Order: sequence, then C-alpha cells, then structure tokens
Amino acid sequence: TVFPGQACSYKIGLEVFKRVIKEKFNVVHVKDLLRSDILDWYKEVLWRSHRPIDVFLHENGVQWTFDD
Repeated sequence: TVFPGQACSYKIGLEVFKRVIKEKFNVVHVKDLLRSDILDWYKEVLWRSHRPIDVFLHENGVQWTFDD
C-alpha cells in the first residue's frame, strides 16, 4: 500500500533528481541517463543519501527554490 504522503515524497524526489541531472549533466534524451558518468554519480549519491535537499542541490550546482 502506498499512502498519499509517500507518493508525494516520491514525486518530489523524482522532480529533484530530474532537475539535477538535467542541469549538472545536460541530459536531454532518456538514453543519456545510462551514461557511465551519470551512473557513477548516482552510485555516489546513494552512498551519501542522508543529506537535506538544499545541501544536495548546492553540492550539484543547482539553484532552485521551492517557491517556483
């Protein structure tokens, strides 16, 4: 069972990842998501996953306020 709050959290996480990957790696096409540099970055993110979103965005050079 997926609860509404849980689904919302997953959606927010997805949007954050999409934005970081687009800005950091200039990804336009879905096939680019399997590039080795992106996979290496993703593995690193998973190992250091317990950080606030604002820290994660800053580390990856993405400026984004949630007032957008």
